[in-house]
Amino acid sequence: LAALDVRHKQSSTFVTQKTIAYEDEIHQHHFELIRYLDNLGDKVAGVIEHNEAEIFTAYKKHFARVKKELEEFKKHSEAQANSSNTYLEKIDCLEKQLVVFREESLKLFSRVTEKDKTIEHLKLTLEELLSEKRHMDGLIKQLSRRNRELETQKDKYERKHSETDNITL
Repeated sequence: LAALDVRHKQSSTFVTQKTIAYEDEIHQHHFELIRYLDNLGDKVAGVIEHNEAEIFTAYKKHFARVKKELEEFKKHSEAQANSSNTYLEKIDCLEKQLVVFREESLKLFSRVTEKDKTIEHLKLTLEELLSEKRHMDGLIKQLSRRNRELETQKDKYERKHSETDNITL
């Protein structure tokens, strides 16, 4: 009878140690998943926020510079128009302004095209990040299912051994 008690205590200790090991592993995986989700969410939010701020700042700077250039052109053209005495000089001045404005509009068009390309690139980057997030969400669901399966196996194992322990007693 004493030998049976010693065997029973050793078996219970082994089951308890295994259960604790599984619980620690489950908790560790759970916290790791939470950390991955937080990191991914922070990365996506940071990239979006950074890109929006960068585009808006560049847009404001660009149009402030364009406005300043246009004001300078206006002042310059007004000064030339006031200094010219003849009709032909005014026409010549206006034609020069037209050429300058055409060049400026072409520059603006190329800059807008560049910004459109940048925006498209940022959209693609955002789509990639969202795709990665969906993938990570899928992994989290899989790991959660695996976690539940391990908990179910642990519970079955504990019930089986507790029934065995009850029968042995």
